Amino acid sequence: MSNIAEQIKAVVKMPQVLDMCGLELNRQGKMCCPLHNERTPSFGLYADNARFHCFGCGADGDVIGFVMAYYELNFYPAAMRIANYFGIGFNSNVKPTAKAAKRERERQKKKDEEARLNAEYIRLAAIHRLLRVDKINFEPKNPQEKVDERYIKACHMADYYEYLLSEMLSKKQGIDSK
Repeated sequence: MSNIAEQIKAVVKMPQVLDMCGLELNRQGKMCCPLHNERTPSFGLYADNARFHCFGCGADGDVIGFVMAYYELNFYPAAMRIANYFGIGFNSNVKPTAKAAKRERERQKKKDEEARLNAEYIRLAAIHRLLRVDKINFEPKNPQEKVDERYIKACHMADYYEYLLSEMLSKKQGIDSK
């Protein structure tokens, strides 16, 4: 049994197991503990990313211990769940299978696409904000004042960028729901 545990711990770290369970740490490296109900994040990882600790319930352990607690499994089923997910064979050279490598590539591709969409959204939002400012700054103050070309451009382009932002949001929501 310890050979299985050693092989899994050599290959799999806690961030990967959290990802496997559909969980994610916040920017501070904490989250609300999935092992008990709480409102304040008290669950975190040790610096080596091999172990976890919850200051709320006191839970502490490694990747296998977390899966045991999270899914309420005994040692062997928990180890097998991790091994199957990451494609770890129980032999002397532990290498992820092609299926696990493909799953990891797909996960990375999804993260890259999310990052690209976030960057594009931020860029579009900045342009939209500038156009709204131009719309305010160059708006005619009275009906006799000549309409500035920048006001006309800002009116037309602000609507267009608002449409682009709306489309971008629906794309981001589509990726998040996958």
